[in-house]
This record gives sequence, structure tokens and C-alpha cells, in this order.
Amino acid sequence: MEFHEHDIIYKPKDLPEDVEKLKKYRFSFLTYDIDMYKGLPEEKEKDLAEALDKAFKVSREVKIYKTYGGYHIRAKLDREYTFDELMDLRFKADDYERRHIDMLYHRAGLDFLTNFLFNEKHWKDLGEMKSYREEEVSPKDLVVQREIELKIRAPKTYRVINGVEVFIEERKMRLRGKADVLTKDFVEQLNDVLNRELEPMIKEGEKYIDVLEKFYRGVFIKRVMTVLGYGDKLIIIADAEDVGKLIGRKGSLVREAEKIVGKKIVVTDVERMRYETALIINKIIESCRDVNIKY
Repeated sequence: MEFHEHDIIYKPKDLPEDVEKLKKYRFSFLTYDIDMYKGLPEEKEKDLAEALDKAFKVSREVKIYKTYGGYHIRAKLDREYTFDELMDLRFKADDYERRHIDMLYHRAGLDFLTNFLFNEKHWKDLGEMKSYREEEVSPKDLVVQREIELKIRAPKTYRVINGVEVFIEERKMRLRGKADVLTKDFVEQLNDVLNRELEPMIKEGEKYIDVLEKFYRGVFIKRVMTVLGYGDKLIIIADAEDVGKLIGRKGSLVREAEKIVGKKIVVTDVERMRYETALIINKIIESCRDVNIKY
């Protein structure tokens, strides 16, 4: 964390003895302050998911509160944590400015002021006094986002499955939904299902990569293309500018390649879906239906 010369907090000479008790209390909770208006909504929803994961991992008593600009999370710990342990858990999801000021308090020996959340705020806006008191909510009231890295390149796709929004583009699958459904366990299980669905197709396609590269003399590059075995077909997913090079004039090249590999070859690009790639995407999407784990 970066510090500046003016970022200095001085410790008062005389502090009440009770501040040590207050420090113990502060260090018996893991807390997060997530302001949804700071940064891109997509990134803040990912931060919220990360904070919930960490909170539920270390505590059985997690409370979530809606604030004026986002959410507070308080997780009661089964022991007193150290400052460094708490800061490690709060990194990256917790508000940066909050972590920054807490580090300054810690350096000044004022740990009893760290890890603090206001449950009510009052402020002046255009001469008018306003206030907001946090309100307890549950994971089902929160929307989070998570990502899965796919092992194949895939055309752009958007679906809604069981209330979960699924965005697929290139090698990324982005999921958006209620926090009580879209948990870390949900994503891990979905990833396992996807691997089981895709692995056989990937392995079948890999058998023909060297032959195809040799035939296409450098046009076919396994680093940036995906080859899948799907039934009696090979599906090649490539960049739009390479599709014509793979198919050839009036399909001459692809017909010759089919004779060599002994399979029908379907060439498509990542911007659009052919019938065969739509079937594969459906396999991926439908995998979401069978996974449902809650906090």
C-alpha cells in the first residue's frame, strides 16, 4: 500500500486503559465496506462475491447490511485475529481508502480505531441534513458476479438460466445472479461439470491438431484456435479473418482437409455461431441447471 509524507497520524500521549479492550473487540470481527459506486459495477459485484466468500469461510455468524452507497459485512470470528491477518483477508474486496487509513492508525499504535464501520451516517447536502442507517439484508438480496475461464474459445452468447445471467465471450464465462445461488461452491461445481463436458471434445480435437497445422502450413495456429471433436465432426473455432483461409475458395481447402482427417470439418468464427457450435454452447449453458448450492 502506498503512503505519502502527509499521511501521518500521531498517537496521543495519554490513552485510557480501556482502549486495549476495544482493540480486542475490533480484532474479533472481520469487516468489509463495499461502496458499489466506486468503480465499475461489474468489478464491485465481483468484490462483493469475494468478501462473502472470505467472511463465510472464517465465520458462522455473518451479517450483511445495506448502506447508502453499498454494503457492510460483519463476520464474528472464533478468536482474536492479528491486524495483519485481518488486512490479508480484507485485501482486495474491502474499500481501499478504508484499508489505507487503518494502516495509518496501525502504524501510529491506534489499533482500537481500525476495522471500524459506522452503522449510521449524517451529512449535509446542498444545505440539507441527510442521514442513513444501515439495514440488515441476506445473500438473496445481493447480486454478485463470478467468472470461469473456459478451455475453449467460444462465440458471444447470453442466456438466463434459473435466474442466473450467463455471458460467454472468447474463453470467459461470466455469471451474474443472486448471492445465495451464485456461491463459490456453485462456480467450482459448475467448473467441474464443464470440464467433464468439454474434456472429451478437446482431447478428440487435439488428435488432429498437428495434421491440420501441417496441411494448412502455418495458417492454422493452435495457440489462438480451438479444435473440438463433436461426434463425427471436427469443429474449428477461429478468428473471422482466418475462416476464409481455412475453408478455401468454394470450400476447396476444407474438403481436402476432410479427406486427410477422415471427418467432416465445420469452420466457424468467435463472432457468430454455427449450428454445431450452438449445440456445444447449449451443453455449457445447461450445465448450470444441475448446480445449486447455497450459503
